[in-house]
Amino acid sequence: MMLLHFCIYLVVIIAYNAYDYIKDLPFRYITQTNYAVCEKMNNTFCIRISYFVMAILVYLITINFINATLLRDAPKIANTITQDEPSYFGAGSFIGGALPVISYVSNVIFGFSAFNGFKPDDDALVKNIAVIFTGMFMTSFTEELIFRGLLIGITKSFLNVNVCVLLSALIFGYVHVKSSLKYGVIAFVTGIILGIGYLQYGLYWCIGFHALFNFVETLLYTLVPPKIVNKTMVGERKTPDDDGMMTSLVETIALGGLYHFNYFG
Repeated sequence: MMLLHFCIYLVVIIAYNAYDYIKDLPFRYITQTNYAVCEKMNNTFCIRISYFVMAILVYLITINFINATLLRDAPKIANTITQDEPSYFGAGSFIGGALPVISYVSNVIFGFSAFNGFKPDDDALVKNIAVIFTGMFMTSFTEELIFRGLLIGITKSFLNVNVCVLLSALIFGYVHVKSSLKYGVIAFVTGIILGIGYLQYGLYWCIGFHALFNFVETLLYTLVPPKIVNKTMVGERKTPDDDGMMTSLVETIALGGLYHFNYFG
């Protein structure tokens, strides 16, 4: 049995690494075209489509391969795309959207940043708000399917669930640490929350959390850009993803609060 579990985990790791190498190869033509939509979101919109499609293909191929090779009487691994509850998307969205607001306000209250007025004249953001949300939704679906659906959903049947969440969060943090160390720390804490949320509520809770966190944060720091006083706590805000350490503190406190009120059971 241990050998079987090792083989399944090996297949999962191979699938994860394979995805990282092939995620844009079949769609390279699309990502290099002059389609107007590809210019959206800093020329990343078509790339996000490619990653989205390939994540679904890699996940489905992996889970079907594992289920096909299991013994006839062995319990099959559930397909998180079709069997998780989509209605949890709203609950995840509410929590994910609230956290960047709390982080933004906390930075102002503690003097790490200063309110610098509104910037309602950002026509590019307002005109493309539907496209931006769609792009963030695809990216959130992609990352949650790979980091939670693949790395936790398949392995939780034979690994301790806490180990699954920790490994997934560590990999999630490692992938983001290339931007900065503090961003890697934030991604790790976010990965813990998403991993626990995945176990309790499923894939669509995680997608809602992830998508709305990124979307609300982008709106805040684009339409209401603060004056940065402490770059460590706020981030330099050169990109919407350039969070400071206040974000990880807020997320850690929120995680404790959710446990205190038995949100995660």
